[in-house]
Amino acid sequence: QRYLEKLDSLPDAGGRIDELLAIIADGAQHAVVWRRLMNSGSEHPKALGYRLRSLLWEPGVLSSFDVMEEVGNLLKSLYPLLAENERQQIEAAIANINRGHPHDEDSNQHLRDRYLGCLPRELVATPEARNRLQLLDADQGPPPNSPHFRMSSFESSNADDEDFLRHRGIPVDEPANRELLELIRPFKVSS
Repeated sequence: QRYLEKLDSLPDAGGRIDELLAIIADGAQHAVVWRRLMNSGSEHPKALGYRLRSLLWEPGVLSSFDVMEEVGNLLKSLYPLLAENERQQIEAAIANINRGHPHDEDSNQHLRDRYLGCLPRELVATPEARNRLQLLDADQGPPPNSPHFRMSSFESSNADDEDFLRHRGIPVDEPANRELLELIRPFKVSS
């Protein structure tokens, strides 16, 4: 990723980037490679992102769970650089994500709406996409282009076994339970 970003500042960067992209396209099978590539394309839309534009109308890429956020980010950063016919092609591809798979139509529509929400409203090229965005905006808006998984903070405390058991609904003050707790106390490691 850093190498691609450094290439942007070198003379004949375009040719070198194209060569590197051809190598990656031939061999990259893991989503992490495509994620990093799309992230770099989002950060450098003119130098790299524009060369990735065909990914945005590929059904396999658009429907891949592993790169959804990156596709949305690439749409946001790249859309202003695209010709109208390319925007139309992308919007048609978004509209057709997993069409014909009725068993999961709610998820498919959610994904289509998520991608439409990434498009700058003033650059939307098709009446179908404009109409869908108007419906979404009139309701609660399109789904956010947010990660599927996010680490959050956690709290720690000095809870002991009794607190844990009490939290689980075990009556620790009953004589039999109190006796068991007293029996194991000498074997506990103090911290």
